[in-house]
Amino acid sequence: MKIGFYLFYPQDFWAPGGGVTHILNLSQALKKLGQKVEFFDIWRFDSVKRYDILIVMGSSYHLSDFVVTAEKAGEKVVVIPVALSLKPQGLWKLGRFLDKLIPVDTTFTYRKRIYDACDSLIVQSQFELSQLSRNFDIPRSKFSVIPNGVEEKFVNASPDPFIQKYKVKDFVLMVGRICENKGQLRLLEALGGQNLPLVFIGGSSPLEPKYFERFKEKIKIQQIKYLGYIPHDSPILASAFAAAKVVTMISLYETFGNVCLEAAAARSNVVVSRNLPISEFMGNRVYYCDPKNIMSIREAIQSALSDPRNDDLHRYVISNFSWEAIAKLHLNKFRELMNKGK
Repeated sequence: MKIGFYLFYPQDFWAPGGGVTHILNLSQALKKLGQKVEFFDIWRFDSVKRYDILIVMGSSYHLSDFVVTAEKAGEKVVVIPVALSLKPQGLWKLGRFLDKLIPVDTTFTYRKRIYDACDSLIVQSQFELSQLSRNFDIPRSKFSVIPNGVEEKFVNASPDPFIQKYKVKDFVLMVGRICENKGQLRLLEALGGQNLPLVFIGGSSPLEPKYFERFKEKIKIQQIKYLGYIPHDSPILASAFAAAKVVTMISLYETFGNVCLEAAAARSNVVVSRNLPISEFMGNRVYYCDPKNIMSIREAIQSALSDPRNDDLHRYVISNFSWEAIAKLHLNKFRELMNKGK
């Protein structure tokens, strides 16, 4: 099977995030299963169908013309939308109503075209499925739920390289793009005055330079280390997860963060936002907090720090979320689409 990947999310070109990691890992796992994989080249001009399956990562409205054109060119298009919304349901209803009255195309129109034109949607949780199906009036039968996977390097990671290099262990770690959604400033406020070692890893968001400046001002104390962006294939990143006692993911919204799986695989305790769909898979194996409530964040982290490392979480993740297992689920879906006529 010949599989193509296409990603368009401007921030990733300057500060790579979860979408890039997802594509790289899934593509490698599919190769190991004997599939031919390519990344879509915009400078290659073909007048014929390129792939058996074309995977489009993301569903921002900018992708509308690409997905519609690919479908008309005969490609079987699978969209991984990576789309959750914090808008109240009433606003979505109002938006759908107004969209019919406005005489120009809106971002809602463009996104609706993406979901209608593609052959299948692969989402990372039942929550994401329900929200997209309801908000854009998409048949639930068009969806499949397949979560992220985790790389073996996190399972086998040693804390020693990180500890030797940075002289810190059993710390609180946050990994991710420095931005309002991820919540670095909220974490700093929650743990202010606690005298706890904190480590931040992640590049700045080109869309939020003021947030990054505020973050840099706040971390000018000895107990806080900011290591900038560390490439995902760097051994020191996996070592950081293993050296941490607690990894936090207190995003306001997230489909299914890679960070949660990577931390669990590396035997760290994990604190996540209560409003994320992670509970569908992790149950009570992780610690939950209200990402907008500073005291809730603090209490969840304190509990995670005081408890032993959760071996049950570690075993559960490595048994169910290997990239090989996740790639097989994708491959089954692709074969189903190929056997079904347009």
